[in-house]
Amino acid sequence: MQPRELYRLLLACPSEQDRADAALEFLRASSGARLGFLFLLRDGQPALTSSSTSSAPDAGLIAEVARVCMRELDARPETRETKTIDVRNLAEQLSVPDPGWKNADGKQFALRMLSTYRAERWAPTGLVALEACEGRPLETLRQSHIEALCNAFFDAA
Repeated sequence: MQPRELYRLLLACPSEQDRADAALEFLRASSGARLGFLFLLRDGQPALTSSSTSSAPDAGLIAEVARVCMRELDARPETRETKTIDVRNLAEQLSVPDPGWKNADGKQFALRMLSTYRAERWAPTGLVALEACEGRPLETLRQSHIEALCNAFFDAA
């Protein structure tokens, strides 16, 4: 699915809950994840908004989501304006793998901040936690899809 199609699909959802469910399903299917949880930011805190399973996420996963969100929010200046990136350090920054989070049963979750830039300001939307199918790594989520998803949430409000 092209990013513009995703944006239109999400904007057409009749409610924020339907939009969250559709966004999570897109992220889960695109990455090849077995299941996932979508947390949207509410008053600067991640709130579980959609789940691809009927069971609640592990308390440790919820704590890790909150930690990752706070780390990302704290890493940005208060103005959340764009910043200059030193190209010499870019390769090093991009090569650092996200270790994700593993629960007591050994299930590995990849955590991905959902954010974009709007009017030259960093605009975080939330975070997705995706569990890979056993023995298969997750597919990389394209930033253009993340931006379309975030923009749909902002523009629908």
